[in-house]
Amino acid sequence: MTSTCAARVPSLRWAPQRGWVGSWVSVRPAKCRTSGGHAVVCAAVSFRPCIDIHKGKVKQIVGSTLRDLANDSMELVTNFESDKSPAEFAKFYKADELLGGHVIMLGANPSSQAAALEALRAYPGGLQVGGGINLENAMSYLNEGASHVIVTS
Repeated sequence: MTSTCAARVPSLRWAPQRGWVGSWVSVRPAKCRTSGGHAVVCAAVSFRPCIDIHKGKVKQIVGSTLRDLANDSMELVTNFESDKSPAEFAKFYKADELLGGHVIMLGANPSSQAAALEALRAYPGGLQVGGGINLENAMSYLNEGASHVIVTS
């Protein structure tokens, strides 16, 4: 017996026009069931958007160059910098009903914090936030619309 599982997957044909460089696609098991005594495992593909913010701008930074910059004055290497605001990206994600995305502040300076808040307000409940999150400020990001906060050491 043949079984088919279907998932609503956004078309990514427009991703390059929107400047999406930090997004990723994951494959995860969907519902499993048995059919004729055999287990049928179906996979669903989900698009998990990411907005990386450095000094208030949406950027993709090469590997560890941000960390290395602080350690030994190495020059920051950027793969991509968008002219679109983080809020614009958040609005795209909201319009396409993309869930589980995250906003990451690469250096939580005031301009990055302001940009992250704009994105959270543009898609309340639809984005997680990380980078510079701690016990003192976590609740404020949740109050501003973050679905979750990402706390790292």
